[in-house]
Amino acid sequence: MPTDAQTLAALQSRAQAALGRADWPAAETALTALLEAVPRSASLLYNRGLVRKRLEKRADALADLDAALEIEPAHANARFERASTLVDLGQLPAAADGFAAYLSLAPDDPEGLLNLGRLQLRLGRAEAARETLNRIDGTDPAVVLARAEALRDCGDVEGCRRLLAGLHGHGPEVEAARLKLMTQGAAGRISLDPAQLFAPPR
Repeated sequence: MPTDAQTLAALQSRAQAALGRADWPAAETALTALLEAVPRSASLLYNRGLVRKRLEKRADALADLDAALEIEPAHANARFERASTLVDLGQLPAAADGFAAYLSLAPDDPEGLLNLGRLQLRLGRAEAARETLNRIDGTDPAVVLARAEALRDCGDVEGCRRLLAGLHGHGPEVEAARLKLMTQGAAGRISLDPAQLFAPPR
C-alpha cells in the first residue's frame, strides 16, 4: 500500500468521517488501513480498540489496547478502556488489577475509583472497596450507594443505614437501589422496618 502523505491524509479523513457518523464497521476498516501504513501507532490502536468495543469484538479490542500499551505504557485512556474491556469479558480479577494500574496514572479519577471499588465489592474485598471509595470526593448517589454497600459488607449496618438515609428524595431509581442494597448481600442485611429504611439522616 502506498504510504505517501496524500494517501495517509485520505485514510485519516475516511476514518474521521466514519467515526463522526458512528459508522463503526467503516471506521474499523479505515483504521485498519491506517495501521497497515503506520503499524506502531498507539493512538490508532487505541481508537481501533474503542471501535471494536462498539462492534462487540471484545477480544480484538483487548488485543488492540494491549498493543497500544506495549508501545505507550503511560497511555492512561488505553489503561482505562483495557480494564473496562476485561469487565465486559468477565475477567473481574484482571479488570480490578487493570483499574489499579490506571489509577497509578490518574490517582484521583472518580470514575476509575468507582469502577475499582465496585469490582472489589463483586470480588468480596469489602475492606479494600471501602478504602477505595472513600478516596472519591463528592456525594454523587452512585458513589454513596457503593460506599453504603461496602459498609454493609464490612458489617457496619448502622453506617450503611445512615448513608442510605442521606439519599432520600433522589428519585425512583435511587430509591429502588436503596431498597435492593438493604435487602441483599451476604453480610450486614438491614431489617425491612420502614421507619429505619426511609428515616432522614441524624
